[in-house]
Amino acid sequence: MAKTKNTQKEPTLVTRALLDTNTYNAESHTVEVTFATDAPVLTRDQETGELFNEVLSFDPAHVRMERLLAGAPVLDTHDKYRGVKDGVLGVVDTASLEQGKGVATLRFSQRKDLEEFRNDVKAGIIKNVSTGYRVYMYRDITEAGAQIRTLLAIDWEPSEISMVPVPADYKSAVRSLGESAKTQIIKINNNVEMTPEEIAAQEAERTRAAGEAQQRVIVEGATKAAVVAERKRVSEITEAVRAAKLDDAFATEHIEKGTEIDQVRALVIQEWSKKDTVEINANQTGTKVTGDDLSKTDKIRGIEEVLAVRAFGHSADRKIESEYGKSNFDASIADHARALLVQSGASVSGLNKTELITRAMASTDFPIAMANVISKDLKKRYTLATPVWKKFATQVSANDFKPVFGVQVDGSFTPDEITESGEYKLASMIESGDSFALKTYGKKTALTRKMMINDDLSAFTNFAPIFAQGMLAKQTSIVYALLAGTGRVLGSDSKTLFHVDHKNYVSAGTALSLAAFTLAKTAMRRQKSLAGDPILVTPKYLVIPPELEVLAHQLINSTITPNTTSQANPFYGAFEILVDPYLTSTTEWYIIADPASIEVIKYATLAGQEGIFTEQRYNFDNDNLEIKVRNEFNATIEEYRGIYKNVGA
Repeated sequence: MAKTKNTQKEPTLVTRALLDTNTYNAESHTVEVTFATDAPVLTRDQETGELFNEVLSFDPAHVRMERLLAGAPVLDTHDKYRGVKDGVLGVVDTASLEQGKGVATLRFSQRKDLEEFRNDVKAGIIKNVSTGYRVYMYRDITEAGAQIRTLLAIDWEPSEISMVPVPADYKSAVRSLGESAKTQIIKINNNVEMTPEEIAAQEAERTRAAGEAQQRVIVEGATKAAVVAERKRVSEITEAVRAAKLDDAFATEHIEKGTEIDQVRALVIQEWSKKDTVEINANQTGTKVTGDDLSKTDKIRGIEEVLAVRAFGHSADRKIESEYGKSNFDASIADHARALLVQSGASVSGLNKTELITRAMASTDFPIAMANVISKDLKKRYTLATPVWKKFATQVSANDFKPVFGVQVDGSFTPDEITESGEYKLASMIESGDSFALKTYGKKTALTRKMMINDDLSAFTNFAPIFAQGMLAKQTSIVYALLAGTGRVLGSDSKTLFHVDHKNYVSAGTALSLAAFTLAKTAMRRQKSLAGDPILVTPKYLVIPPELEVLAHQLINSTITPNTTSQANPFYGAFEILVDPYLTSTTEWYIIADPASIEVIKYATLAGQEGIFTEQRYNFDNDNLEIKVRNEFNATIEEYRGIYKNVGA
């Protein structure tokens, strides 16, 4: 019968690989390689010292491809003990099996320290590739009379691909030892007629191998789906550990353990806290911060006060009152970072400005204090700003993002006389057919690590006014979009906002004049309810672009009629002039009613968050403090009877 032999055999790293420099892609830093071939290679059994010819099978049932498909590392000369920074050159992007060989695409790291290496690969100077693999089972295929046995690897696993300096020959060269593994050798004598038992054993082996191959196909399918997620985890762990200035071995340990990134970040903070807390040299940050015995609350308050006053100056509502702030007005951003690190119990021994800020951002409330300085000034500027349209629009609060409907009176609301035993007639409220829902608008910016190291407060002074103006500009564009052209179609009567049937629009525009004012004012006062009853509408605002401002003041604010010397001006003080540069037309003008008499435009904000909402986070990938600004807003036309449009001339 066929005999089997279990031995202890070291896995071998074998160069059976060829790198095709013609396939190098300088943009993606990838290159194609043949990582293994089926050429016989003379190998020594590490247990017995026996020499034998090793042949790798490339039957898919015989090769465990999971590690390569999951993104195996590309190493420097098989050195897996130098850490992720020094030992890893790249990653295996793709891998597959072809007739008699295995092929793969390698993607090299874009680190600056590898630039010369990538150039040498591109130029064909470095072109030797070696594959690390482990054999779990051989089949003895030695021919009768052969002096050296030939073993076919029918269960083997490639685990990494390395760039190496000098191979022994063009197909097989480098062999080094690694961890021990059990290898099974199946002996098959090809020159002796096999017994029925031997044939059955061979068929059983083939069945087992086929079953394992099918299972690996299933596993590989699931593995491909997890490749992207795993690569992201490895990248984030590496960046987090480097940002914290910890050893690469820390990253390697948790990459191999499968630790999730959130847990790694928590462990990073624990590593910092293990070190003793000592006083930092003043030369490292510029100023020695006092008040280490103060509470965290006082320190954060003081940091916010100092940065706000330094950035925006003193004012009635912006001054330094905390003990920390009074003692550390001249402290830099890095000094404040140090103060919070000491408060948290972390070590600051020997840390420079970069390290202080990086660690404080990742492990203390420092990001909150920095963001609060901007947030408070931003909200103040937004609250105090009064865009033109807010004078003639009405604000409402929405509890959620569901559509909000307007209402109208169905029929006359004029009360009837109620006789003895008489009934009250119903004047019902109906939905106008027009609705709108809140939308979210936002933007984000970042305080870069460079700004904080340089103690650059320009981000504070520039960010708040720019974002406040930007948010108001967006809201203004939404409001005036309702008035553009003839306006949108209203749900109440399926006609556009400005329509001759609405008696609030003339197709042939006229320039500003007393006669034009007379037509507009009369048309608005003659508006009627759905039942045909007169309604009390009070024209109040003349809304114009800057080009009409001088003429408007001549017509409205002169006590005598323009171009006369004695006739009183009937429209003196009749309207409040609102000049808005956000009106794009240079000729169009509007008469809008007092919102107290009729609501024309409604705008909604989210209940409880009527102003600007800000959030902040520290970005581990680039060491920046990101600040997000958000506002929920929308506007709609509530009633056409309170607005009149003239396209001008």
